[in-house]
Amino acid sequence: MRRNVAVLHTSDIMQTNIRHGNSVSLQSTREIEIVSITGNAKYVLFALCLLIPGSLYASEVTLFWGQGADVNLPDIIPKALQGEIEMDPTYFWGINYKDEIPAGDNPVSRFLTRHSITPEWEVQLTRHHGLQDNLESHIALLLRTRDFAVADPLLINFAAGMGPSYAFSTPTYEDGPDGQPNQGEYQFQSYFTFEMELSLRSLPDWSLATRIHHRSGIYGFIAPSKVGSNFFAIGIRRHF
Repeated sequence: MRRNVAVLHTSDIMQTNIRHGNSVSLQSTREIEIVSITGNAKYVLFALCLLIPGSLYASEVTLFWGQGADVNLPDIIPKALQGEIEMDPTYFWGINYKDEIPAGDNPVSRFLTRHSITPEWEVQLTRHHGLQDNLESHIALLLRTRDFAVADPLLINFAAGMGPSYAFSTPTYEDGPDGQPNQGEYQFQSYFTFEMELSLRSLPDWSLATRIHHRSGIYGFIAPSKVGSNFFAIGIRRHF
């Protein structure tokens, strides 16, 4: 997006100079394009630096696809039960690296182990398109239940987690400070997810994950209380 703006500005300057009898080299256009690309590239490189360590150590990789929903987080369950959730024409693809956090000899680890809860970390790079066009990355800590046998051979578990999230350009689809949609302007926000994972005993290396992909300011803690967005996502997960 910045690249197009830069080229447009250069074209305007060229037209103005031509009208005044001045010559402008196409080199200036290329230079501005390169500067714009370089400005975007540093964010992409930052994301890669974040993801590469995760890819080396993660035991699970997930490819997610998501769609934006016009609903506030506390209203998701009641509106879903009533069939009143409206989906918006904005989407994302995301690649997620995840692994368990080894249990330690401390009261928290012993409590989680006693209740069959597994702590995890994850890092994800997300590419939005539709009503917003930007990269997003987050790191999160999650707590996951054990597998429950719903109907043999189907297994199900649940997880919830949160952490920091950063949009590498303006997340225009998100709600603004007054709660109005498509007024997003805050790039750094909190990320929250609630996930349900389904798997089959006969396919232990693969599973299907469905989750809520939520960004917000934590009720005014890091951004105004009404900003943010909600996406419903589904993903294919490979276990190594």
